[in-house]
Amino acid sequence: GTTAIRAGRLIDGTGTPAREDMIIIVRGDRIEAVGSASEVVIPPEARVIDLSQYTVMPGIVDAHAHLSIRPDVRTLAGQLEGMTHPDAKQMARIVRNIRVQLLSGVTTLYVVGEVHYNDIHAAEAVADGVIPGPRIYPSGNFISTTAGHGPAEYRTTNGPWEMRTFVRTNYEMGAHHMKLTVTDRARVGPNSGTPYAPGESNFTREEMEAAISELHRLGIEATAHANGESIRLAVEAGINSIQHGGNLTEDLMDLLVERNVGFVNTYTIGYQGVFDEWDF
Repeated sequence: GTTAIRAGRLIDGTGTPAREDMIIIVRGDRIEAVGSASEVVIPPEARVIDLSQYTVMPGIVDAHAHLSIRPDVRTLAGQLEGMTHPDAKQMARIVRNIRVQLLSGVTTLYVVGEVHYNDIHAAEAVADGVIPGPRIYPSGNFISTTAGHGPAEYRTTNGPWEMRTFVRTNYEMGAHHMKLTVTDRARVGPNSGTPYAPGESNFTREEMEAAISELHRLGIEATAHANGESIRLAVEAGINSIQHGGNLTEDLMDLLVERNVGFVNTYTIGYQGVFDEWDF
């Protein structure tokens, strides 16, 4: 059907100044026309949504989402604990969390790691109209290594062929993209926080290249939790985007631009580690 939205003020996301008294015509799932009320004619069959007292803007994309967790000031410890809870409890949080996202103006969630394919199941539930939520692009389970970063049950993938097998399994389950958790220092055990040799990470180059090439062979993209010089390893292996990107240098930024690699800086998780202000 056709929907006409009366916007008291419109921010169109292009950087142009907000415009007053605008009309947006949506046919099916596509915006067909945008213009002032004096220019755009509302089709007689259209359903009219009157937001003339409000500001209208494009939906927000959350480019680093974990659906099932609401970490506290413990940050990583809070996240990992949440992922050990029973799936039913995690799914209950997912339903609540994605509703909060939707009511906050988020219309697309790019997921960067869940457990037990809970993000894929949630995406299917939203697509089927079972629960309300934004569009969800699921990544499936984390790809990590022994002594790597992430939930303990997924810190088990080692060697090029294990990487390819893990990727194929995630793909078979319905992942839209996948995330490698790449770090430049140990993240678990007594050695946690100890840097690896200069220029190295928890993945070998062969492992990283195997996982990324398998993803690209299947026609989907790879993103990486990475920081410092581990960013260089991921980029040189063909990664499509970087998450977090701590200890980013001018040289590494130049490399991202040169290779056209996306970058998602996650300011919130650092803020959350200092201020416990999650009152929504």
